[in-house]
Amino acid sequence: GESGAGKTTLARILLLLERPTEGEVLFRGRDTRSFKKGDLLEFRRAIQGVFQNPQSSLNPRMKVKDALAEPLKLLLNAPSSEIESRMKEMLEAMRLGEELLERFPHELSEGESRRIALARALIVRPLFLILDEPTSGVDSLTQSQILDLLSTLGERRGLGWLFISHDLRVTLFMCRKIFVMYRGFIVESAQKEELLQRPLHPYSQLLLRAAFRRESPRISSLSGEFEERTCPFLPLCPSPLPPCSERAPELSEVERGHFVACFRYGS
Repeated sequence: GESGAGKTTLARILLLLERPTEGEVLFRGRDTRSFKKGDLLEFRRAIQGVFQNPQSSLNPRMKVKDALAEPLKLLLNAPSSEIESRMKEMLEAMRLGEELLERFPHELSEGESRRIALARALIVRPLFLILDEPTSGVDSLTQSQILDLLSTLGERRGLGWLFISHDLRVTLFMCRKIFVMYRGFIVESAQKEELLQRPLHPYSQLLLRAAFRRESPRISSLSGEFEERTCPFLPLCPSPLPPCSERAPELSEVERGHFVACFRYGS
Protein backbone atom coordinates (compact mmCIF):
# COMPACT_ATOMS: atom_id res chain seq x y z
CA GLY A 1 0.00 0.00 0.00
CA GLU A 2 1.00 3.62 -0.51
CA SER A 3 1.80 6.17 2.19
CA GLY A 4 -1.19 6.68 4.46
CA ALA A 5 -2.64 3.20 3.90
CA GLY A 6 -2.19 2.22 7.56
CA LYS A 7 0.83 -0.07 7.30
CA THR A 8 2.83 1.48 10.16
CA THR A 9 -0.24 1.66 12.40
CA LEU A 10 -0.81 -2.05 11.82
CA ALA A 11 2.84 -2.76 12.65
CA ARG A 12 2.60 -0.82 15.92
CA ILE A 13 -0.57 -2.69 16.87
CA LEU A 14 1.07 -6.05 16.18
CA LEU A 15 4.09 -5.02 18.29
CA LEU A 16 1.71 -4.03 21.14
CA LEU A 17 2.83 -0.40 20.93
CA GLU A 18 -0.71 0.75 20.07
CA ARG A 19 -4.08 -0.58 21.22
CA PRO A 20 -6.58 -1.44 18.48
CA THR A 21 -9.97 0.26 18.68
CA GLU A 22 -11.56 -3.12 17.98
CA GLY A 23 -10.47 -6.69 17.36
CA GLU A 24 -7.69 -8.55 19.11
CA VAL A 25 -4.03 -9.52 18.71
CA LEU A 26 -3.33 -13.17 19.54
CA PHE A 27 0.05 -14.58 20.48
CA ARG A 28 0.24 -18.37 20.66
CA GLY A 29 -3.53 -18.48 20.86
CA ARG A 30 -3.83 -15.96 23.72
CA ASP A 31 -5.30 -12.47 23.68
CA THR A 32 -2.42 -10.06 24.31
CA ARG A 33 -4.69 -7.67 26.23
CA SER A 34 -4.56 -10.07 29.18
CA PHE A 35 -0.75 -10.27 29.26
CA LYS A 36 1.17 -9.77 32.49
CA LYS A 37 4.86 -8.80 32.76
CA GLY A 38 6.13 -12.35 32.22
CA ASP A 39 3.91 -12.80 29.15
CA LEU A 40 5.19 -9.55 27.66
CA LEU A 41 8.80 -10.66 28.17
CA GLU A 42 8.05 -13.88 26.30
CA PHE A 43 6.37 -11.87 23.53
CA ARG A 44 9.32 -9.45 23.19
CA ARG A 45 11.81 -12.31 23.04
CA ALA A 46 9.85 -13.97 20.25
CA ILE A 47 8.81 -10.92 18.19
CA GLN A 48 10.95 -7.89 17.44
CA GLY A 49 10.42 -4.81 15.28
CA VAL A 50 12.66 -2.77 12.99
CA PHE A 51 11.38 0.69 12.12
CA GLN A 52 11.74 2.96 9.12
CA ASN A 53 14.03 5.54 10.73
CA PRO A 54 16.91 3.82 12.58
CA GLN A 55 18.12 7.10 14.07
CA SER A 56 14.83 7.51 15.95
CA SER A 57 14.99 3.96 17.36
CA LEU A 58 18.61 4.20 18.53
CA ASN A 59 19.27 6.23 21.67
CA PRO A 60 21.59 9.10 20.60
CA ARG A 61 23.29 9.01 24.03
CA MET A 62 24.12 5.32 23.88
CA LYS A 63 27.10 3.83 22.10
CA VAL A 64 26.43 0.97 19.71
CA LYS A 65 27.74 -1.57 22.23
CA ASP A 66 25.23 -0.37 24.85
CA ALA A 67 22.36 -0.36 22.34
CA LEU A 68 23.13 -3.98 21.41
CA ALA A 69 23.60 -5.06 25.04
CA GLU A 70 20.37 -3.50 26.32
CA PRO A 71 17.86 -6.06 24.91
CA LEU A 72 20.07 -8.93 26.11
CA LYS A 73 20.05 -7.53 29.62
CA LEU A 74 16.36 -6.64 29.71
CA LEU A 75 14.87 -9.65 27.91
CA LEU A 76 17.34 -12.47 28.64
CA ASN A 77 19.23 -11.30 31.74
CA ALA A 78 22.33 -12.46 29.86
CA PRO A 79 25.76 -12.50 31.56
CA SER A 80 28.55 -10.24 30.29
CA SER A 81 30.36 -13.11 28.52
CA GLU A 82 27.26 -14.00 26.49
CA ILE A 83 26.55 -10.36 25.68
CA GLU A 84 30.05 -9.93 24.26
CA SER A 85 29.90 -13.10 22.17
CA ARG A 86 26.46 -12.27 20.76
CA MET A 87 27.53 -8.74 19.84
CA LYS A 88 30.50 -10.11 17.90
CA GLU A 89 28.24 -12.70 16.25
CA MET A 90 25.76 -10.04 15.13
CA LEU A 91 28.41 -7.65 13.83
CA GLU A 92 29.87 -10.49 11.77
CA ALA A 93 26.42 -11.40 10.46
CA MET A 94 25.79 -7.74 9.54
CA ARG A 95 29.25 -7.54 7.91
CA LEU A 96 30.30 -4.72 10.22
CA GLY A 97 33.58 -4.16 12.06
CA GLU A 98 33.94 -4.23 15.85
CA GLU A 99 35.20 -0.63 15.83
CA LEU A 100 31.55 0.46 15.46
CA LEU A 101 30.83 -0.67 19.04
CA GLU A 102 32.44 2.50 20.41
CA ARG A 103 30.54 4.85 18.11
CA PHE A 104 27.35 6.83 18.76
CA PRO A 105 24.42 6.68 16.31
CA HIS A 106 25.25 10.06 14.73
CA GLU A 107 28.70 8.69 13.82
CA LEU A 108 27.21 5.93 11.67
CA SER A 109 26.35 6.05 7.99
CA GLU A 110 22.77 5.42 6.90
CA GLY A 111 23.59 1.85 5.89
CA GLU A 112 25.44 1.18 9.16
CA SER A 113 22.51 2.60 11.17
CA ARG A 114 20.07 0.31 9.37
CA ARG A 115 22.21 -2.75 10.03
CA ILE A 116 22.76 -1.88 13.70
CA ALA A 117 18.99 -1.47 14.16
CA LEU A 118 18.50 -4.86 12.53
CA ALA A 119 21.26 -6.40 14.67
CA ARG A 120 19.62 -5.00 17.81
CA ALA A 121 16.35 -6.74 16.90
CA LEU A 122 18.05 -10.01 15.96
CA ILE A 123 20.44 -10.25 18.90
CA VAL A 124 17.83 -11.88 21.18
CA ARG A 125 17.24 -14.50 18.45
CA PRO A 126 13.53 -13.86 17.88
CA LEU A 127 11.26 -16.14 15.89
CA PHE A 128 9.60 -13.34 13.96
CA LEU A 129 10.43 -9.80 12.78
CA ILE A 130 8.06 -6.97 11.90
CA LEU A 131 9.98 -4.80 9.42
CA ASP A 132 8.52 -1.40 8.67
CA GLU A 133 10.06 0.03 5.49
CA PRO A 134 13.56 -1.23 6.41
CA THR A 135 15.08 -0.11 3.10
CA SER A 136 13.20 3.12 2.31
CA GLY A 137 15.31 6.19 1.61
CA VAL A 138 18.57 4.31 1.03
CA ASP A 139 20.55 3.89 -2.17
CA SER A 140 20.10 0.77 -4.28
CA LEU A 141 23.39 -0.79 -3.13
CA THR A 142 22.54 -0.44 0.58
CA GLN A 143 19.04 -1.72 -0.12
CA SER A 144 20.33 -4.85 -1.86
CA GLN A 145 22.83 -5.48 0.97
CA ILE A 146 20.11 -5.29 3.64
CA LEU A 147 17.72 -7.51 1.68
CA ASP A 148 20.50 -10.04 1.07
CA LEU A 149 21.32 -10.09 4.79
CA LEU A 150 17.69 -10.68 5.70
CA SER A 151 17.30 -13.47 3.16
CA THR A 152 20.47 -15.20 4.36
CA LEU A 153 19.51 -14.92 8.04
CA GLY A 154 15.98 -16.06 7.29
CA GLU A 155 17.21 -19.24 5.66
CA ARG A 156 19.90 -19.88 8.28
CA ARG A 157 17.72 -19.30 11.34
CA GLY A 158 14.26 -20.19 10.08
CA LEU A 159 13.24 -16.61 10.78
CA GLY A 160 9.82 -15.38 9.72
CA TRP A 161 8.83 -11.78 9.05
CA LEU A 162 6.12 -9.35 8.15
CA PHE A 163 7.72 -7.01 5.62
CA ILE A 164 5.96 -3.66 5.27
CA SER A 165 6.66 -1.54 2.21
CA HIS A 166 5.11 0.71 -0.41
CA ASP A 167 7.59 -0.72 -2.93
CA LEU A 168 5.78 -3.66 -4.45
CA ARG A 169 8.86 -4.97 -6.27
CA VAL A 170 10.83 -5.28 -3.01
CA THR A 171 7.85 -6.87 -1.28
CA LEU A 172 7.44 -9.46 -4.01
CA PHE A 173 11.14 -10.32 -3.72
CA MET A 174 11.07 -10.71 0.08
CA CYS A 175 7.68 -12.33 0.73
CA ARG A 176 5.62 -15.35 -0.25
CA LYS A 177 2.22 -13.92 0.63
CA ILE A 178 1.08 -10.35 -0.05
CA PHE A 179 -1.51 -8.22 1.74
CA VAL A 180 -2.64 -5.06 -0.09
CA MET A 181 -3.83 -2.19 2.14
CA TYR A 182 -5.92 0.84 1.21
CA ARG A 183 -7.07 3.53 3.66
CA GLY A 184 -6.71 1.24 6.65
CA PHE A 185 -8.38 -1.78 5.02
CA ILE A 186 -6.84 -4.99 3.69
CA VAL A 187 -8.44 -5.15 0.26
CA GLU A 188 -6.68 -8.25 -1.10
CA SER A 189 -4.33 -11.02 -0.02
CA ALA A 190 -2.85 -13.93 -1.95
CA GLN A 191 0.35 -15.84 -2.64
CA LYS A 192 2.62 -13.54 -4.63
CA GLU A 193 2.47 -15.64 -7.80
CA GLU A 194 -1.32 -15.53 -7.71
CA LEU A 195 -1.40 -11.79 -7.07
CA LEU A 196 1.02 -11.12 -9.95
CA GLN A 197 -0.90 -13.25 -12.40
CA ARG A 198 -4.44 -12.40 -11.33
CA PRO A 199 -4.92 -9.28 -9.21
CA LEU A 200 -8.65 -8.91 -8.49
CA HIS A 201 -9.13 -5.66 -6.60
CA PRO A 202 -8.93 -2.51 -8.79
CA TYR A 203 -6.43 -0.98 -6.35
CA SER A 204 -4.13 -4.02 -6.59
CA GLN A 205 -4.32 -3.76 -10.37
CA LEU A 206 -3.36 -0.09 -10.16
CA LEU A 207 -0.36 -0.83 -7.92
CA LEU A 208 0.93 -3.52 -10.26
CA ARG A 209 0.62 -1.22 -13.29
CA ALA A 210 2.50 1.50 -11.44
CA ALA A 211 5.22 -0.90 -10.28
CA PHE A 212 5.96 -2.70 -13.54
CA ARG A 213 4.79 -0.48 -16.37
CA ARG A 214 6.29 2.73 -14.99
CA GLU A 215 2.89 4.40 -14.97
CA SER A 216 2.23 7.23 -12.51
CA PRO A 217 -1.02 6.53 -10.66
CA ARG A 218 -3.45 9.40 -11.03
CA ILE A 219 -5.23 8.66 -7.77
CA SER A 220 -4.21 8.87 -4.13
CA SER A 221 -5.44 7.22 -0.96
CA LEU A 222 -6.08 10.76 0.27
CA SER A 223 -8.16 11.85 -2.72
CA GLY A 224 -11.90 11.39 -2.83
CA GLU A 225 -14.10 11.45 0.25
CA PHE A 226 -16.01 8.38 1.36
CA GLU A 227 -18.48 7.64 4.09
CA GLU A 228 -17.56 5.01 6.65
CA ARG A 229 -20.51 2.83 5.67
CA THR A 230 -19.46 2.64 2.01
CA CYS A 231 -16.61 0.95 0.17
CA PRO A 232 -13.46 3.04 0.80
CA PHE A 233 -12.45 2.74 -2.85
CA LEU A 234 -15.88 3.87 -4.12
CA PRO A 235 -14.97 7.44 -5.19
CA LEU A 236 -12.13 6.14 -7.36
CA CYS A 237 -13.45 2.79 -8.57
CA PRO A 238 -13.77 2.59 -12.39
CA SER A 239 -16.82 0.28 -12.24
CA PRO A 240 -18.68 0.39 -8.90
CA LEU A 241 -21.74 -1.74 -8.19
CA PRO A 242 -24.92 -0.67 -6.31
CA PRO A 243 -23.90 -2.33 -2.98
CA CYS A 244 -20.66 -0.28 -2.92
CA SER A 245 -22.59 2.84 -1.87
CA GLU A 246 -24.48 0.96 0.84
CA ARG A 247 -21.79 -0.87 2.81
CA ALA A 248 -18.10 -1.78 2.83
CA PRO A 249 -17.28 -5.20 1.33
CA GLU A 250 -15.79 -7.82 3.63
CA LEU A 251 -12.55 -9.65 2.91
CA SER A 252 -13.74 -12.97 1.48
CA GLU A 253 -11.99 -16.02 0.06
CA VAL A 254 -12.85 -16.25 -3.63
CA GLU A 255 -10.35 -18.97 -4.45
CA ARG A 256 -8.16 -21.11 -2.23
CA GLY A 257 -5.85 -18.73 -0.40
CA HIS A 258 -6.97 -15.70 -2.43
CA PHE A 259 -9.00 -13.12 -0.49
CA VAL A 260 -10.50 -9.89 -1.81
CA ALA A 261 -12.82 -7.17 -0.48
CA CYS A 262 -14.90 -6.37 -3.56
CA PHE A 263 -18.55 -6.95 -4.41
CA ARG A 264 -17.59 -8.14 -7.89
CA TYR A 265 -16.39 -11.34 -6.27
CA GLY A 266 -19.31 -12.02 -3.96
CA SER A 267 -18.33 -10.06 -0.82
